[in-house]
Amino acid sequence: MFDPNFKDPTFRYCNGGAYGDFYSNYLNNLKIKFHYIDIGANIGIYSLIASKNDNCIKIDAFEPNPLIFKNLKKNLSHLNYATSNEVAISNKFGEIKFYVDPNSSGSSKIDNSQSNLKIKTVNGDFIKRNINKDHIINVKIDVEGHEHVVLDEIINKINLNKINSIYIEIGNDKKILNDYIVKLKEFELIYFKNSKKRCDCLFKNKFLKF
Repeated sequence: MFDPNFKDPTFRYCNGGAYGDFYSNYLNNLKIKFHYIDIGANIGIYSLIASKNDNCIKIDAFEPNPLIFKNLKKNLSHLNYATSNEVAISNKFGEIKFYVDPNSSGSSKIDNSQSNLKIKTVNGDFIKRNINKDHIINVKIDVEGHEHVVLDEIINKINLNKINSIYIEIGNDKKILNDYIVKLKEFELIYFKNSKKRCDCLFKNKFLKF
């Protein structure tokens, strides 16, 4: 990885394995060719993990924070099938207010009340245009409170029969989790990790057996 920053808590957590190995093992063990969509990629840790699987044939990574996007692009530059996108996924094309947390890159977020930057946004149509009809998709969403918007864009714009899994970080709120379970009725929750501030969940398509 380029320019490791051990002052950044997010980098330390990733480098030290604080997020656990369930999802990384899941990506490593996928047995079918897949397109990996990394929304809220930060410096690309999970994209790099997905790339180690020979079945990963395409990566689209999205990171709107310009302070860390440059390292995301560098980290994926050796992969000719990976694209780094300096945009956020939202429900429209345009710009939106964004807060860059100077102390923790992973805490930067779309925020109208506390913003110090404007970033570019695209919607689910942008993702849809980059999907090959023959590709199975695995999606990761980690966007610090904007998950519901991103998930709705995916549900409304992308053929869910082509999505093998959705890994998503949400706030520690059972109501939000239950809402996602209802929205993703074609999927089953196969992994759930609850901490004080957040929950990590992996939803697997019930009808795709890979």
